[in-house]
Amino acid sequence: MADQTISISECRNLRAIINSMTASCFLTEKEYLQIMLILASVGERLEAEGRVSEE
Repeated sequence: MADQTISISECRNLRAIINSMTASCFLTEKEYLQIMLILASVGERLEAEGRVSEE
């Protein structure tokens, strides 16, 4: 299941949660860095798969 992408519904839910959590300064520095590392990992995977063009 780790290699299966999330559904559009799950993506929308995640976006809503991130939006609400970042509307104010609720995150700690550690939580912020954890989220950024996850997003960097996703970006690297997409580049490796050729799904993102480098600009």
